Amino acid sequence: MVDRSGLWHLCRKKPFNKVAVNNQTDDFGEDVKVLHLEIPLNVSPKTLRAQFDNLLELHHPHYKDFDRWQASTAPVRMESRKLTSVSLNICLDVYRLFLEKSKQGEALLYEIGEELRINPKLNVIHSDRAIEVNEKRIKMSSAVSEYLEKAKNLTAHATEGRFPCTDNHPWIERQTRSARKSRYGD
Repeated sequence: MVDRSGLWHLCRKKPFNKVAVNNQTDDFGEDVKVLHLEIPLNVSPKTLRAQFDNLLELHHPHYKDFDRWQASTAPVRMESRKLTSVSLNICLDVYRLFLEKSKQGEALLYEIGEELRINPKLNVIHSDRAIEVNEKRIKMSSAVSEYLEKAKNLTAHATEGRFPCTDNHPWIERQTRSARKSRYGD
């Protein structure tokens, strides 16, 4: 049986660049082992991933049980929350647009929602009747209001080193809704 990798090395005109493990100092002055790689781009990505995984298994001291929190040198840790980058970006986009529109005058929440396409089903269309327009605007305003409140809380907590956190923050003023008057004069 012929070893294919052996034949491959014999057929090459230039020597194969090998991966080396070097002790070096990183940019922050810490002594860390660094893998220097030269990756031949004529090898399949699947093979490269397998080889890279093998190298990490051989050389990384915590290959199976790496704890990013233990390894981190950050003074503040990111909180474990069920927020996705998509929802965080929506919150921040809503807040940014709210601030921009507030500078120009009154920022109507349903307009922000329509512009950012928060819920396209709630965008008003020409064929909507007046009552549908009103309902859509109320629902869109409510959705935007939730994102806006989350964004304000995110920002306030981030200034104190908590991220991502959307819990109510004491700095954020809460608007209370006034009770609606009954049609029957109660």
